[in-house]
Amino acid sequence: MSAATLLTAILLAACAYQSGALAVLLQFCRRRSGEGQSAESQPGVSILIPAVSVGEGFALRLDSHAAQDYPEFEILVGVQSSEQAALQAVSTVRANHPGVRITAVGSGPPPPGCNPKVHVLERLAVRARHPVLLLVDADVSVPRGHVRGVVQELSSLGVGAVTCLYRAQPAARLSSQVEACLINTAFPGQVLLGERLQGLRFALGATIVTRSETLRDSGGLARVRHFIGDDYHIGANVAALGLQVRLSSVPVCTHLSASDCWKTVWQRQLRWSRVIRKQRPGGHAGLAASHATICALLALLAAPSVTWPLALAAVLLRFAAASAAARAVGSAGLWRTLVLLPMADVLGFGAWAGSFLGNTVRWSGRRMRLGKAGRIQG
Repeated sequence: MSAATLLTAILLAACAYQSGALAVLLQFCRRRSGEGQSAESQPGVSILIPAVSVGEGFALRLDSHAAQDYPEFEILVGVQSSEQAALQAVSTVRANHPGVRITAVGSGPPPPGCNPKVHVLERLAVRARHPVLLLVDADVSVPRGHVRGVVQELSSLGVGAVTCLYRAQPAARLSSQVEACLINTAFPGQVLLGERLQGLRFALGATIVTRSETLRDSGGLARVRHFIGDDYHIGANVAALGLQVRLSSVPVCTHLSASDCWKTVWQRQLRWSRVIRKQRPGGHAGLAASHATICALLALLAAPSVTWPLALAAVLLRFAAASAAARAVGSAGLWRTLVLLPMADVLGFGAWAGSFLGNTVRWSGRRMRLGKAGRIQG
């Protein structure tokens, strides 16, 4: 096979991927515009928030959960004694919402080989008073009708869990802006294409809502405590019961830290990419076709006279899909997002390519080695 033929095949794959992503993203936007029914069943909900290294702004994010328009819910926040910022946030939000049960639950350091977030969630789950559990990351804020909406979707026949897309709210640093651009323009299409092609057999950690009995029947949190990417395994275990994992029509917002430098951003993106490679090796390898900007650039450098029409088409489709993705998750500042897109695509390609060059990641100040499916080996 000649180099020109190979480059043409790569560009055709990139165009096909971006076309597919654009189609499912536009469909998701239409699904969002058709939302709005009220839930018939409104069981009590326990919101579990593992406050591990919460950073700035946690009180505002916690307040978004306390302000929910829902008849009966509680909030359990897992904290360590060193997390003074989290404890202060709990006190502040509790004072602002005296009618909401908000409890800080202490937890010690995780044992070796244990996911620190799951270690906290296990302690929260045993304290939960309600039949529905909503697991949410500490860096996430939600709209006022979030609980009502996801509980409504959970009540559908055959649904075992509901999860949400999310947009990243960046801080002022360029590194944060670029990472947010990558998250908001690449990740939604990947998730929605996976849902279309294979069905949703995983969950996203920003929000997971399920019944306590479903979580128990799927093996509980104990079954995922030794894995990074616990959200993926929680969803996979629910799907293994023959129940549907549904993607909510309403995204949530994850807030990037103002202290995140380029090194932190790189380590996080590399960690996510390596975890996905361990969890879904075939699908992760197939993401080569998602890097349309890089594919186009390499093709133009190697054979510009032959590949430029397809290269241009790939880049235009990438920008169209990026615009649709930003719209799908409610990301503001679309033009700034598109200006940053080339840098974001370089970051995304670098993390994807780098994911094949090792099995170690850094998380919460710890260096971890990953085994099969993301199991923590040390």
